[in-house]
Amino acid sequence: MKIETLRLYEDREDVTLTSYILDDSAELSASAKRPAIIINPGGAYITISDREAEPVAMKFCGMGFQTFVLKYSVINGNENAWPKNMDILPARNKTVEYPAALLELGKSILLIKCRAEEWHIDITQIGICGFSAGAHNCTLYASSWFRSVLTKGLHAMEEELHPAFCIAGYPFVDWELEYNLGLDEATRNAYRWMYFDFFGDADPIPERMRECSPNYLVTEKTIPTFIWTTSTDQAVDPRHSIRLVSAMAECGVPYEFHIFGEGQHGLALADITTSQNEDDINNTVAQWIPLVDRWLKRIVRFV
Repeated sequence: MKIETLRLYEDREDVTLTSYILDDSAELSASAKRPAIIINPGGAYITISDREAEPVAMKFCGMGFQTFVLKYSVINGNENAWPKNMDILPARNKTVEYPAALLELGKSILLIKCRAEEWHIDITQIGICGFSAGAHNCTLYASSWFRSVLTKGLHAMEEELHPAFCIAGYPFVDWELEYNLGLDEATRNAYRWMYFDFFGDADPIPERMRECSPNYLVTEKTIPTFIWTTSTDQAVDPRHSIRLVSAMAECGVPYEFHIFGEGQHGLALADITTSQNEDDINNTVAQWIPLVDRWLKRIVRFV
């Protein structure tokens, strides 16, 4: 396997794309081109979760994909850790605000297409996968790849930015939803940080929130999406996923949706590979892996 970490900006080391490229072998049809997938870990746009990064990439490598992990712009990117005091908002950093992460995902697709021959990748079969806030970035991209925020922002044509599919694990989707929920103080503070980091404003106006909520942006051009969550997620309400699925159903977008009965937030692979403790291991939720594998085999072309 060839592993390489590339900076998306010359002057920043916090925003990177790491490639995990399977080695060529005469036994593995070396000339064949593989599909690719870009993993977007979660972290509330505050940090980047390691649990939702390389372990997930390795799982998709095992499914036959060339895989990539995108560390996109977040407020605590250099430290890659949660702030010790979340009662006080950080200094504003416009370089991490919307549409930074969205543009970085588009930039990653363009970079992969640029090196597709070297990496043996089928440029028509590049997908995106995210968890929590990373799933927000992916589902936002899934309905925005053709919009001017990306085409003008990256000086690219729609077809150059078009991904083949999207996978979203316990996605944060609707920025307005949390304003209508009774959250405890610690969770509310975390969300204030998240809103501030993304919008530059801890209390953005409703119109601004809707502009960046994937459930309001779904059209017939939204790409096929696999969504999963749990009904007991304490950090990202399952209604985020339900609202996104409802919008996709209204627009006739191909989707598959699984909501598991029990499981906390941030389970990632839900097995020992991504566990910090026993609560992170959930054999039922871990079934999302074989489920998504079967779904991918229906919609992705393996040359």
